[in-house]
Amino acid sequence: MIRFFLTGILMQTPILSTTSEGTAISEFDIAIKRKHSQDNETDIFKTTVTGKIAESCCQHLVEGSRVVLVGRININGKYTDQNGVERTAYNFIVDAMEFDDSKQNSQTA
Repeated sequence: MIRFFLTGILMQTPILSTTSEGTAISEFDIAIKRKHSQDNETDIFKTTVTGKIAESCCQHLVEGSRVVLVGRININGKYTDQNGVERTAYNFIVDAMEFDDSKQNSQTA
């Protein structure tokens, strides 16, 4: 299993939904600027949160909120981009989240 630790900015306000089994879930993208990039490049990561963490982030986070995420990486398969280059799609499954800023005071999920 591949683990990750990411700090970034939410690209959109999280929306809460429920799986057919009744589990709370939210999917959103976070943006992370590359520190040593001369072109100010930014990477976008697709993330999934479930359970109490999903409920908490949907209550407290909005687009532009800074978050710290810890979790595992799920490989979703391969695809071909618009330039004909084969790529691998990853999804970041969040196990823990810390809010740097939010709708209210900073909180930890």
